[in-house]
Amino acid sequence: NPKEIPGNGIDDDKNGYVDDVHGWNFLGGKDGKNVNADSYEAARVYHRFKSKFENVKDPSTLSKEDQDLYAMWNKASGDIKVDPSRSLNLMLMNNPRNDQKENLDILKFSATNLLAIVNDVLDFNKIESGKVVFENIRFNMIELMNSICGGLIIKAEEKGLEFKLDIDKKLNSKVLIGDPTRITQIIFNLVSNAIKFTQQGTIWVKVSCLEDRHNTSTVKFSVKDTGIGIEQNNLDVIFEPFAQESVTTTRQYGGTGLGLAIVKRLLELQGVQMNVNSKVGVGSQFSFNMEFPVSTGVIPEKDELQEMLQTDNLSNLQILIAEDNVVNVMLMKKLLSKWNITPTIAENGERAIQLLQYGNFDLILMDLQMPVMNGFEAAIEIRKLADPRKANIPIIALTASALFDIKEKVFASGMNDYVSKPFKPGELFEKIQSLVTIPH
Repeated sequence: NPKEIPGNGIDDDKNGYVDDVHGWNFLGGKDGKNVNADSYEAARVYHRFKSKFENVKDPSTLSKEDQDLYAMWNKASGDIKVDPSRSLNLMLMNNPRNDQKENLDILKFSATNLLAIVNDVLDFNKIESGKVVFENIRFNMIELMNSICGGLIIKAEEKGLEFKLDIDKKLNSKVLIGDPTRITQIIFNLVSNAIKFTQQGTIWVKVSCLEDRHNTSTVKFSVKDTGIGIEQNNLDVIFEPFAQESVTTTRQYGGTGLGLAIVKRLLELQGVQMNVNSKVGVGSQFSFNMEFPVSTGVIPEKDELQEMLQTDNLSNLQILIAEDNVVNVMLMKKLLSKWNITPTIAENGERAIQLLQYGNFDLILMDLQMPVMNGFEAAIEIRKLADPRKANIPIIALTASALFDIKEKVFASGMNDYVSKPFKPGELFEKIQSLVTIPH
């Protein structure tokens, strides 16, 4: 167990130590501010008070002591969900050496996909009900596929497998419009399965431009392996949730059995059909075609993007962040400091409204899940303010969900836009620029 640290948190025997939650140091006392803890310790706090606080709708109805404990429990709830790729984004913005950048890129991709796997399990029922919303943003297919396969190539090589990535050169100059996050989920699941079920031989990932028109392109994705193969009568079974071809497969190879079910449903929600060819002892091939609108715009080169992200033309902006999770606050401050912005922090929606009424801000970054008053409620109240300048301030929601019902609520509450966690610095930068007039 980690060493006990003196503090003013939960101290049952009054000896000045946080006895029940080892390793936590509540430097700010019972209000839970400045909490410094790792995920393991956060999980202990979260689960200890879960039954007590998980159904609390209005923390203000609790006793003062329970409100203090609720604040700490709520922070722990957030801390166990902190995404490491946000820290990696900050590292990548610090001009690392080429060898460091390569390792950070792979680590970032691995962290992002670990988060994606967790989210897949948590959100599967909502994916089933068709509540996923698909984004339409510009991206380059070659860059995306190289990013997806970077960590997977290493995984394949560790098993002694050959990995061949073949991307049609016609896609190099194209800026497509679609949802790169969902494409990543689909390809990552397919290639991970191919590696898992292949003991020797080769993994092929091929992306071809089948039809190239002025404003649309039809792209074929194919993942092929020399693995164990699938019996013909089991080709439908493997797409069922929590199902694998056999009990022997589950015992030997592990896994949740959710990967292909999620792939199939994400494709079906976009009107796309999966094709499977497989022979036992020879291997399998999964393929599908997707049509993408083609943008007339140009994606900035990496050097231009880096220069844009390091610009100081946002330095005069006054930004208010409504966020109760101290780790998230730290990461947001570090990111904004790259753009010479020093934000003001509100620990809940109610405090954000108070600060807005007495201060002058250009934009609010609003977390949705906070104690006292959540982000939806705060946005609704802000839009009712008497001062039109304050009532119409741009608000960007910070959401961990890509589900349709959440995004509907974001816009219904009066917020202007959203970024999904883990958000990309470039995406946040562009959305800030689109909503505010940059002061000079």
